[in-house]
Amino acid sequence: MNQIFDINRTTALLKLNLSLNKKAILLAVAGFFGFVFITSFFVANNAPSLLNKMHLIFYFILIYGGTALIAGRSFWHLNSTEKSIAHLSLPASTFEKYFIPWLLSGIVWIFAAIGSYMLYSMIINGLWSGVMGFSYEAFNPFNIHMGPQSLNEAYMPYFLVHSIFFLGAAAFQKHAIPKTLLAGFIINSLFTFINLLFVMFLFGGFGDFNLTMNSPESWEPDFNYFFTDFLPRFIKTAFVYVIPVIFYVAAFFKIKEREV
Repeated sequence: MNQIFDINRTTALLKLNLSLNKKAILLAVAGFFGFVFITSFFVANNAPSLLNKMHLIFYFILIYGGTALIAGRSFWHLNSTEKSIAHLSLPASTFEKYFIPWLLSGIVWIFAAIGSYMLYSMIINGLWSGVMGFSYEAFNPFNIHMGPQSLNEAYMPYFLVHSIFFLGAAAFQKHAIPKTLLAGFIINSLFTFINLLFVMFLFGGFGDFNLTMNSPESWEPDFNYFFTDFLPRFIKTAFVYVIPVIFYVAAFFKIKEREV
């Protein structure tokens, strides 16, 4: 039998994780959909043309909020000695114990959230249109544009958000979600401070920075390439692809360390 990954062990572990978490997830999702139902009534009654815009907001709250909460609770069973012993005694490898929570909170969740919300929005729109007598267009989150870019780009930070809270669940023994939010706030503040220092060093002040940014026709070729081509591509590659992978690897080794 493979000591790292075995399909039978993985399937059994998947069933165990589902049985342990399904009640909490279903209750949270039911409460969320109940709030959407109440809100949709007032929107449909007063401004039915805004119904799909309301759905769009709640749709992304469900996707990103759900993955943050589920990923942030991925290793809650390691928060006490008794549960840690039970976790260590499971007939599964460290990779399998890591992979199943990652799969459920990242991949399974996004497909479940997309499918369930599209179905729920169809039911709600059909219900209120029948009761209040207005025509409606089916909510399609993949066919919406905001300005010149497709809204599909709103899905790009998904694995960044997931990896942040997944690493937080692995790194913090208790209160992983609030601690992850606090750590994110501190890191973001430091990042903002470094950017301010960069602007001060490069431009000598914010007045010259604003003047330069508002006059792109006066930019030198290298300056123009850096800010309009290289920097956007670098930020996109780093935050969409590189950083999530680094966080996932760090989470694995953190779990491995906690099992020692």
